[in-house]
Amino acid sequence: MGNERRMLAVTSGLIILMLGAACAVSESARLATPAATLAAGAATVQAAPLTPLRIVATFSSGELGPMWVALDTGLFAKYGLAVEDFATMTASTAYAALLGDEAQVVIGSPSTFLPAVAAGADFVVVATQSNSMAYVLIAQPSIGSVEELRGKVYAVARPPGSEAIIGQQYLSVRGIEMGRDYEMRQIGGQPERVTALQAGAADFTALSPPASTRLRREGYRQVTNLADEKIAYIGAGLNMRRSYVDMNPDTVERLVRAYVEGIWKFRTDRAAGLDTLRRHLQLDDSEILEDTYAIQAAILEDVPFARPEAILPAIQVAAETQPELREISPTQISEMTYVRRVEASGFVRELYGH
Repeated sequence: MGNERRMLAVTSGLIILMLGAACAVSESARLATPAATLAAGAATVQAAPLTPLRIVATFSSGELGPMWVALDTGLFAKYGLAVEDFATMTASTAYAALLGDEAQVVIGSPSTFLPAVAAGADFVVVATQSNSMAYVLIAQPSIGSVEELRGKVYAVARPPGSEAIIGQQYLSVRGIEMGRDYEMRQIGGQPERVTALQAGAADFTALSPPASTRLRREGYRQVTNLADEKIAYIGAGLNMRRSYVDMNPDTVERLVRAYVEGIWKFRTDRAAGLDTLRRHLQLDDSEILEDTYAIQAAILEDVPFARPEAILPAIQVAAETQPELREISPTQISEMTYVRRVEASGFVRELYGH
């Protein structure tokens, strides 16, 4: 009864704090992968039954490239996991599914699960392909520099997300402060923010390709490439319940191996990366494809270790409206055991040859 009450309380807190969402195995033996197996690639035949693993995403963009490559080239199956294409849903719905064991992995920023953590959920990030994000600041055609953003309206998501945090950090370093120098206006996702710029309802926003490429073609100005700034922030983490991780260590390690190899293949096999983005994003425009691939591949890291300094900004921003989050440290909402274990095994060195 106590466990049931705790689950009910956490689920209720999740629904209230994240704008509402309906909350709606056995383990294979540990897999060691020598260089010969790496060369065999996705054709490796699994003798044991595959472990089902449902993965959902809180966005659909080029950031999913490494995970899409892992899916398309059979890397999940290679490491003993039965994974289907990733459903895309709102953060509140995704984490409700995670809490209800209807999904085991949510791809998204740790910032999206902080409201649930405040309500008692045991969510943690277990890996991330990058500790920075592939955004550019796009502004109205009349704006030619960062300094000209003073007195303007910054379109962000509703509620504010990674684009708000990264943009705010970048501008603050340059002495341009929110409230004093510009207004931050909650608009919505990337499509809604594009529409806001086109309608004159906002002056600038943070976007990633293909949206940013399309706006540049229309004459809008790219005032800076935030990806080049390497602002510490995790946008695409593999987020799970700590209770699931603790009970299924082999599954988590195999997931991390598939992820690491997916990152490697996306970075080193440009043709495969472009083909994956073309099919999943339904893009036929070569310029947009090249832009999307280039900006995403540039920020990928060999070892998907979630650095504390890339988690901290999300906690700090969330704590402005939820003071109880100030007591949470980055290490409390991350679990890097499996990334460290995979790295220590020599797996990453075998892939990259160094």
